[in-house]
Amino acid sequence: MLESKGAVTARQSLVRLERRRPDLKPLFDELQTVGTRLSNLSLAGPDPKHPELRLQNIEALTEQKELLEGKLSGQYHEFAQTRETARLGREEQLKKLQAAIPPQIALVDMLEYWYVVPRSGKKGPQRFERRLIAFVVRSNANVRRIDLGPVGSIAKLVDSWRRTYGRPGASDPGTALRTRIWKRLEPALAGAETILFSPDGPLCRFPLAALPGSKPGSYLIEERNIVVIPVPQLLPQLLAGTPSADGPASTPLLIGDVDFGSEPGIVSLAQSDVRRAVERSRSAVRAEASLDFFFPSQGRRRRSKGFARSTASSLAITSPN
Repeated sequence: MLESKGAVTARQSLVRLERRRPDLKPLFDELQTVGTRLSNLSLAGPDPKHPELRLQNIEALTEQKELLEGKLSGQYHEFAQTRETARLGREEQLKKLQAAIPPQIALVDMLEYWYVVPRSGKKGPQRFERRLIAFVVRSNANVRRIDLGPVGSIAKLVDSWRRTYGRPGASDPGTALRTRIWKRLEPALAGAETILFSPDGPLCRFPLAALPGSKPGSYLIEERNIVVIPVPQLLPQLLAGTPSADGPASTPLLIGDVDFGSEPGIVSLAQSDVRRAVERSRSAVRAEASLDFFFPSQGRRRRSKGFARSTASSLAITSPN
């Protein structure tokens, strides 16, 4: 699962690395050319007349690719990390992931798959159904596999919830979803303050944080920090929390109370205010101090104390009301 989920995004991370280091573009270009040639040669059938020539070319290109990757790793720390992760086997990837997750954090990785329904008798056609399972990954326990049942009934509950978005007085599919999803996950999440949630299937259309809480009138977001993680295999890099010395530090952009009904291109916040906001945010991240939150549609500002780049907690983007 770690290899397949978000595999395209993981590969695209190399493209983003290249953009951050334009001085290394010649090496990246040469690596891409060699990689393309190696892929085409590996997929092509051998020449019956000279079968040994194909193997020799594959070995030569592989050696050239390793040499280029070694050069990039020596000059670019982030590339070296990405390369190391890509070379790990499944068990090594899982161990690295578990080592990166703090004890108070749990990863819930969902997977929708085809299930072969056992036949009631020896005759009759084979039946298949889409089902949903969850894998709970924690640093201090074995991976837990939790069956959530057929996808169809979960999808119906999600569609029903989306008609009213859990508004009071409406039908209450949220409670049914809590029973179907959260109640089954909860025993494996004991002591976890933050849930890293990687959805699949119909749960991609449902915000887990909007589930009803344990008390009447409450929501799950009031009890746990919920963070959506589309690509779990990139978690070790994300949770490392160490800024790269190879390029500029990343600056988070936090936006709340967006006026989705306004005309495209119209911004109520002055350009000078935007520049000042970016500079304050950048300084706050570097100093692990306060961070400004701007709410453009109402022109108001709030400040969040104690923002620390090194922590793995979630960032809550809320409205000022």
